[in-house]
Amino acid sequence: MSGGSKVLLAVSMAIALAAVPMTTPAAESGESSDPIRISLNDWTGQFVSSRIMGGVLEKAGYDVAYVQADYLGQFKELEAGTIDLAMEIWATTATEAMAAAEATGKVENLGPTGMTAKEDWWFPAYMVEACPGLPDWRALQEPACAEAFATAESAPKGFYLGGPADWGGFDPERIEALDLPFEMAHAASTPALIAALKAASTELKTKWPGAHKAIQAYTMSNAAMEAMLAEIHGEGRTVEAVVADWLAANEATWRAWID
Repeated sequence: MSGGSKVLLAVSMAIALAAVPMTTPAAESGESSDPIRISLNDWTGQFVSSRIMGGVLEKAGYDVAYVQADYLGQFKELEAGTIDLAMEIWATTATEAMAAAEATGKVENLGPTGMTAKEDWWFPAYMVEACPGLPDWRALQEPACAEAFATAESAPKGFYLGGPADWGGFDPERIEALDLPFEMAHAASTPALIAALKAASTELKTKWPGAHKAIQAYTMSNAAMEAMLAEIHGEGRTVEAVVADWLAANEATWRAWID
């Protein structure tokens, strides 16, 4: 995409929820031996949350499987019981979808992940010279400032790059409401967005009551998540390696979730 270095980039941090069926340690009698299917969406923070929770459940004796799923499309899979747990549901992008899924009686909101919500628009620091009113959003209303963010396709309007379309959200409405002379497009994927609530199929509670309890207990701070993402994106480490290190260094934390 031309002019990519000048685009206004939306980067968000949102409250995380998890929807899952309730479960207990596999070692306990009466629990299902079926694998607990955890969704994987398309951002790194969600991979980390899912792999940490999956790793903890495996240490408790459960079989875990990971299923690639569309962010908003996964609600139908939770309702159908083909996915058991979604570890990050953004309050800013999926509130309506979550409410509709809960209304079916087949999906349960397991509460916040512990990360607080924050949504920002990011821009390169050097753009302050071309648009000195920044970071005040009102500066973006000025035609000259907007044109500084333009691409060949959007000129004279500025160009705003939002998150992937399947995240939902209200970027077009926000641009219109704030009277910003910008066009926008959705990113195909993003390497640096974190968020989440926990959602699960109601079957989870029935089939795995111990796991259900453990997932409800899961909590992660912004600082801890940011540190792991820095290792992945800044140091080139894999999600699996970073998660393994977190599990090894925080055994007292996750053992409290499953005890």
